[in-house]
Amino acid sequence: IFVAGLRILRAMDEVKSETTRVHCAVKGHAISMAFAILSNCDVRVADPHSIVMFHNVRLFLQFYVLRAVDAKRLHENLERFDTHLASLIAPVLGINLKKYKKLADDEIMYSTTAFNKEFPKFNLRIYNIKDKK
Repeated sequence: IFVAGLRILRAMDEVKSETTRVHCAVKGHAISMAFAILSNCDVRVADPHSIVMFHNVRLFLQFYVLRAVDAKRLHENLERFDTHLASLIAPVLGINLKKYKKLADDEIMYSTTAFNKEFPKFNLRIYNIKDKK
């Protein structure tokens, strides 16, 4: 998911220009990498009943044995990735890196209305998004 999300972020950056803007709509939820992608959009729209959430990078390994040196290297790489994403998202939220990391550790799920109150600089527009048939 990390790599796919980074590819999407990179593709968004490549198409953005003074004349091309990226619009994103959330119907349901934007959590984890989906939230990072939403943060990179020029225009953000969400259904009033959607949920948004950001968190620090997590990795779950099950039934896998790592040597201490490999575990340390993996941890350092994940920390770098986490700091990179945080440096992209925190300014869009209108907060500093330290506050972002604290909030991300808490993993709070926000309704779109509560999110707008907490982070007005994010400019998340709330509309009823209807299904097209």
